[in-house]
Amino acid sequence: PGHGSQFEIMLARTSAVAVADEEVKRDYSVTPLRVLMVDDEEPVLAAASGFLTAAGWECVAVPGRREAQAALSGGFCPDVLVLDVRLGDDNGIEVAKALRREFGAIPVLFVTGESDLKKMDAIRDSGHFTINKPVDGPKLVDSISKLVPTEET
Repeated sequence: PGHGSQFEIMLARTSAVAVADEEVKRDYSVTPLRVLMVDDEEPVLAAASGFLTAAGWECVAVPGRREAQAALSGGFCPDVLVLDVRLGDDNGIEVAKALRREFGAIPVLFVTGESDLKKMDAIRDSGHFTINKPVDGPKLVDSISKLVPTEET
């Protein structure tokens, strides 16, 4: 007692696992999707929208509710909404409700780093698919393609 603890973990050495060729060759651009992404963190928004664009999809990336409403009012018709739950002073769940009420039942994917249990319950109760941060590009594309199937899914 009073002196701390020391632990040692031994792991077996192994070789790298090859990625299946069909994963590498999967082409999501066969059926291009339109994505409206809302996130108030510029680096996250830039990285994720860049990956979606590289996947062959059209992505409009905006930092908040007003910009999302402006994009939709301006004629952008997304196949899916991708929203962070924490949007500065706003709430992604409420933003999704407002956008869907005004522009129709667009599928929603929440991307969140939320850990508060009450807020997690609200996210679950929204009925929309959710993935947790950090999210890499392939996981984001795969999650979206499950909501809006492409020809290859």
